[in-house]
Amino acid sequence: LDRGQTGYLKYPPEGFRTIKVTHETLGVPKWEGSETENAFMIRTFLRQFGAGAIGYARVDDDSVGPRKPLFNTHVRLENNPDYKYDANGTFVMPEKCKYAIIIYDRSPRDPNNYRRTVNSPQAFVSNMEKCEYGHKLQNFLWGLGYQSYWFEDGTTSKFTGTPTNVWGILSGVGEYNRIHNAVIQPESESGNFASILLTD
Repeated sequence: LDRGQTGYLKYPPEGFRTIKVTHETLGVPKWEGSETENAFMIRTFLRQFGAGAIGYARVDDDSVGPRKPLFNTHVRLENNPDYKYDANGTFVMPEKCKYAIIIYDRSPRDPNNYRRTVNSPQAFVSNMEKCEYGHKLQNFLWGLGYQSYWFEDGTTSKFTGTPTNVWGILSGVGEYNRIHNAVIQPESESGNFASILLTD
């Protein structure tokens, strides 16, 4: 697998899978649902696989200012039909992309109150879990007829396409905690990792 220029895996828009099942091959129409229905469906799916806090934000919502500057140089927005990479390894995201799904890992309160979580075994477990349910969600959306892109870890924008702590705030998952980069939640939990999935 090509890790590209950033040192992170390049995630295909359908996720990692051996059999690419689409709605066309299944003989069913592309899924069409309201924002509320879609949010409930995705939340139910992610909860089944153990995700923590989940939030949604509109990528194309410029009501409080343009959101394109939130994406760094590893992402280029163009009016193209597919989520893809160019020859230089830059991720090209279509302007039809509308939604950012922000997902935090499970964060048991008591352990986080009494020890550092950055180097803890729980952090490593969370790292594996988020990749697992992230790819499963990509597979699920692909079968419904939608492309997506999964940013593995968004607590910093250095190695990812966009800082998901910002999207965590925009989606209402939590607020900036003023201590480190993670978004703190109303339950006083900051989580170990945050990830973001962009889709249309």
